[in-house]
Amino acid sequence: GSCRYAPGDDARMLLTLSDQAVVEVHPTREGWTARSLLELVAAERPPLSALIDVGALITGFSNREVAQVLLDSGLPYDAVVFCDHGGEQELLRRGRPEPVKLANCMLPPERRFVFYDQVHTTGID
Repeated sequence: GSCRYAPGDDARMLLTLSDQAVVEVHPTREGWTARSLLELVAAERPPLSALIDVGALITGFSNREVAQVLLDSGLPYDAVVFCDHGGEQELLRRGRPEPVKLANCMLPPERRFVFYDQVHTTGID
């Protein structure tokens, strides 16, 4: 079916996404790449808790590869949550070769970073 939003939902979302207490803007250098953006995100202090790629800037990587790059780049979390090709929520833990279904993970939310790719930024909450 189609999404039906309650009156005022769009305004509340825009208000939240433009609130400087919630969202920060970080200019990038000329010649940036998807990898350099991921490395900037991983190095940010205090650490960010999510990357919402509404502009589809992170290209050339699978979501699992994005999770691995973030973890390898010093992200101070134990794991990265992402959606697999089928839209299922998965979690890749530092030092583990394969992701697991998020529903099967006992890692507390405060120890997880979340990557929202452009395709899955709407409807996952």
